[in-house]
Amino acid sequence: MDLWEKIMWFRVYVDGVQSTNVKRVKWDSVTKEMVIQFQNDRYYTYYDISEKIYVNVLDGLAGTKTAGPWGPVGKYPSVGAAVHQWLIQRKVRYKRGGRID
Repeated sequence: MDLWEKIMWFRVYVDGVQSTNVKRVKWDSVTKEMVIQFQNDRYYTYYDISEKIYVNVLDGLAGTKTAGPWGPVGKYPSVGAAVHQWLIQRKVRYKRGGRID
């Protein structure tokens, strides 16, 4: 295995998240960047994301705080609530834009 193959082996991409708010998620274990594509087709790139936070977001390890089409208050798992809890409330550095290919 050459160096490029080793680098690519460590990268993790995930597609098709089960969420009413999040469409797709991509996490790069080398750069520690996570790109989230929301259902409205907006992309956001989050920086310095550990594998633990990535998994917590991906698994939806947060309960909803409001009721809506996604379910009742406290619905678990919720990827959208996890984005809010693990990224937004913690003031993770981000920018609008990004790509998932």
